[in-house]
Amino acid sequence: MKNKWFVWVYFPASIAISFGLGLIFNDQYMLGSISLFFGFTEVYFANIGKWEEKLVGIFENIMGTVVCFFAALYGSVIFTLCIVIPILIFGIINWKKHEK
Repeated sequence: MKNKWFVWVYFPASIAISFGLGLIFNDQYMLGSISLFFGFTEVYFANIGKWEEKLVGIFENIMGTVVCFFAALYGSVIFTLCIVIPILIFGIINWKKHEK
């Protein structure tokens, strides 16, 4: 990405939005806020084409799975654990394999 100022605007704005929404909606353990911040970070890395996007995506999906588990959304938990996270791990392996 050519605009370096974008990083200095994007990350503080994503932190403010994530934790601001957590405070507004009374996110008790801030798990939803952390998951939302990881989601913003994942989108940023995907935009610039970094393999770290998949690693951040794993953390984001794990945090989202914990939030869904506490909200009794067990279908989303099973889908994320059985489908999404293995696909992200497979993506990391293939990215590293084709990088060489």
